[in-house]
Amino acid sequence: MDIDELAQKHEADHPGYLLVDWYEAAFPSYEVYLRVQVQVEQPLPTIDRFTLQALQAGVKTTDEIGGILGLEHQIVCDALERLQRMGFIAVARPKGDGKQREILNITPKGRNILQTLALLHPEEESLPICLDALTGEYYPHRRLYAAGNVRDADWYQIPPYLTAPEYDEVEIVSLRRVWREVQRTLPKMEHKRDLLDVLKVERAFVGYRPMRVLQFIRRADGALLLHVYDGVERSPRHEAALLKMEEEGIRALRAEPKRGPEEALDPAIEIIGAGAYKAAQLKAMEVPKLRGSINKLEQQIQETDALQRSSSREEDTALVTQRRVEVQEEIGHLKERIAELESAAPTVQILSMIEHRPKLLQALRDAQERVIVVSPWLTPTAVNRELRDLIAQRIAKGVKVWIGYGFGEPDRREERVLHDLEQIQRDKGGHNLRLCRLEDTHAKVVICDDKYMITTSFNWLSFAGQPERGNRVEYGTLTMDPSAVQAMLDHVMPMFTASND
Repeated sequence: MDIDELAQKHEADHPGYLLVDWYEAAFPSYEVYLRVQVQVEQPLPTIDRFTLQALQAGVKTTDEIGGILGLEHQIVCDALERLQRMGFIAVARPKGDGKQREILNITPKGRNILQTLALLHPEEESLPICLDALTGEYYPHRRLYAAGNVRDADWYQIPPYLTAPEYDEVEIVSLRRVWREVQRTLPKMEHKRDLLDVLKVERAFVGYRPMRVLQFIRRADGALLLHVYDGVERSPRHEAALLKMEEEGIRALRAEPKRGPEEALDPAIEIIGAGAYKAAQLKAMEVPKLRGSINKLEQQIQETDALQRSSSREEDTALVTQRRVEVQEEIGHLKERIAELESAAPTVQILSMIEHRPKLLQALRDAQERVIVVSPWLTPTAVNRELRDLIAQRIAKGVKVWIGYGFGEPDRREERVLHDLEQIQRDKGGHNLRLCRLEDTHAKVVICDDKYMITTSFNWLSFAGQPERGNRVEYGTLTMDPSAVQAMLDHVMPMFTASND
């Protein structure tokens, strides 16, 4: 089935959504070549086995072993040297005039090897493996397409989300799982090998494998929905990874995300009303400009005062006095306009991206009873030591902190964050920290007691909001209206209740 047939088949899968693009895409992976240590099972050589059996039967000297086995003295000596080096035998050298011959004894390790008749021998070798640059999954090595091949095939090239792995980032447990999968496809004689350790990353380079993408957008508000097909099977992990990249401001999809009316993006519009929302938008746009104008006018007053002090002419004094009066009148008009804008939306504030992170921290400091944070994803960058320490301080003082998260399948970063938060749960007041994996939520909400709430497109717990990180545009709505806050609580609380059912 080609891409057009695939699109036609699934076009009507999601009522309310429009299929806006479908294309062959090149998904990045790394071809990684590792230096590894493997354990190889080899049969115990026949001479070594008979030598150990003779020692187990009570034979004590080299000459006796040679006589029993009918072997030349040097051959027996070579076998004994190997067995001693591996710890299977011990050599006792009696004190005296040196005429007494050495006494040979089998060790417990030697007795054990006679039970299996197999040697476990460590070896080094190069292991090629692939690492998906979006999901972080390891899979058996395959030859990937180079960027030139991607251009020739006219596939849409998706950028990597993860960097090439360093030595200390290689996950040995996941690697062993793939190793066993590969071993099952090899001849039976190859099965007696086990992966012990990764010694170093020899080299790694990015390549691409083709998949197919169907991109849907919800007509009402522009929400994204994706199908990603790896062959004939859908890949939910790649779908979640692409959505996460888009949410974090990384352009991953071919079609430019289209959105509906701006107020439809924010669930607060349904609670506070379109009029209050638009008044808050106008306040957010106009008030900073008006305050900037006031600052400039106040600077002019300072300059005119300086001129008056430096001049004794009556004409200058009269001009300065007149100008000060005019500027102060203008400042008064601007302040009146600010008051009008603020009174039109007294309980609603539009937040810029830079304001989000401080507001999250402030909500934790302000709360007397409970803070609710709902955010689809968790990353160590956002849930850093600063945030974790503040959570620990607040729950120790009896403040409840509820965190709802979850979109797609858990990844390594989410697991790391949960591990850190679960550590906090074991400390003082830990029962006040509640972690709930919700059902694929896109909501991004913070609620502080019943005092105020913030609804936003900002991912509270997966992006720290540093302004130097690029041109992300995230806006949120802070609402202090008690009825609006209660309405949002009525909407959010059942999500936490359902997650425990």
